[in-house]
Amino acid sequence: MRSFLKQGILCFFTILLSLVSQSQQATDRSFMNFIGTGMNNDAGFSGMLRVAGLVNCLITGPTATCPQSIEIFNAPSGMMSYAWSITGDGAINGSANQDSVIVLSTSTCNGSYILTLTIVDENQQQFTCTKTVSVIDNTGPVLTVPADTTLQCTDPLPLKPLNINSSPNFIDGTYNIGTAVFGAPLTSTPVTADAVMVQDNGGNPYDACDSIINNLTGKIAVIERTGCTPPASFFVTKANKAQLAGAVGVIFIFNVPGDQVATMGLPPGPNPTINIPLMLVSNNYGNTLKAEILAGATNVSMSKQTVFTSNDCSSSTISFTENFVAGNCPTNFSLINTWTATDQCGNTTTASQTITVADTTGPTLTVPADTTLQCTDPLPLKPLEINSSPTFFDGTYNVGTAVFGAPLTSTPLTADAVMVQDNGGNPYDACDSIINNLTGKIAVIERTGCTPPASFFVTKANKAQLAGAVGVIFIFNQPGNQVATMGLPPGPNPTINIPLMLVSNTYGNALKAQILSGPVNVSLSAPTVLPVMTVRLAPLLISRPLHRVIVQQTIRL
Repeated sequence: MRSFLKQGILCFFTILLSLVSQSQQATDRSFMNFIGTGMNNDAGFSGMLRVAGLVNCLITGPTATCPQSIEIFNAPSGMMSYAWSITGDGAINGSANQDSVIVLSTSTCNGSYILTLTIVDENQQQFTCTKTVSVIDNTGPVLTVPADTTLQCTDPLPLKPLNINSSPNFIDGTYNIGTAVFGAPLTSTPVTADAVMVQDNGGNPYDACDSIINNLTGKIAVIERTGCTPPASFFVTKANKAQLAGAVGVIFIFNVPGDQVATMGLPPGPNPTINIPLMLVSNNYGNTLKAEILAGATNVSMSKQTVFTSNDCSSSTISFTENFVAGNCPTNFSLINTWTATDQCGNTTTASQTITVADTTGPTLTVPADTTLQCTDPLPLKPLEINSSPTFFDGTYNVGTAVFGAPLTSTPLTADAVMVQDNGGNPYDACDSIINNLTGKIAVIERTGCTPPASFFVTKANKAQLAGAVGVIFIFNQPGNQVATMGLPPGPNPTINIPLMLVSNTYGNALKAQILSGPVNVSLSAPTVLPVMTVRLAPLLISRPLHRVIVQQTIRL
């Protein structure tokens, strides 16, 4: 009987203590002593009860993560077994039965995943818990751009890291580049050369997976980041092939579709030493660049990055716009450069730089030296001298010359000036066929009214020459008193054997009115008063604010 009671009491205490332990959610496992007293003061009994403490099933780790990010989560240590599982926008990477687990989130920008853990402790008790983790990226990238600056009109404008100096279709450069952790650094001093596609002897000639067969001496090699397996596919392997072929720089075209770029790293060494600068452009831009190179000569400059973007969650691409704001004269203006960084979840950050171009330096003016003439000597002529006209009308020193045609000399070319007549809408622009006889005349032509090639100076001059003109005066189409140097388009071009001159729009319209009123006789000769400026438009009759240069010549009779 006593034995039966002892066993009953022991069972009662075991159950009671176990329930108490579980209700307190104990996190340790301990032993509790108990002492009992027998009935009727019989000998007591004592013993030790094992209390199975409840393990707190807790997953430790972040509650939010970026898309395509790796996170590590931990479980309580010392368990008999672990079982991890996951649902939603994530996947377990590696073992799922250890006290920690690695999770890789998907590329979903605003999602979540639920991580589930089941553990079994040393008492064979099983516990399950979960953790919800948000997969989110709603913060725009950090964008760093150059500070506002003021330049003189003679200063060069800042270059893009990849600047296109010339190409068949005049494509623009890009700020959206990736750099390398090896090779010569890109600097503020640009590396300028013709860009050429590599040619190798494999299936895709542009990926440098095989031996390069074209001579790259002095060129910037353009290589596709595709087509082969390591080590041939490594950036450093391809760069070394281009370097050995004579390249002075390399532009890689990224193989990941879209506008993204990346930093070019190194595989485990040893690796060849690269002594030339490297650059990575996006797949979209690179394919455009490739098309230009295959279409014709393309000259580029590579220099260091000036616009930087960073993002805690994903890579970013950079787009660029430029807004021109005119000033109070042709050489005073502002450029508002705006960059937009966009990450892979569509978050954007915009920043701008204003470049103010100011012309604060007057031109250098060269005039003839003082001289003494006899009263019977002729006075020096202006480059465009008006010998006779219906009303008194003076000539001008403010003329532009051409880089083609017969040179203007100190010996004047004298003839009647006549407006051309063509069979188009505006008869004075020589856009269509000239219908009047210009034999022995100096033709006057308006620089307006048509599109290339009909609008080219050389095209119109050739029409006048074929119609018999001995010289041509062009009336500039830019309003005001400015003139310019008349250039040539890419050849071939007709040969011009007569002298040419350009007068300002203001003066030209006055000359046109004289010619339409009656006979006008003129003389053309070499300019003797020369403004020296490094800007494109430099009117000799200085009408620009603040920059009037006055130089006198004294002629004594």
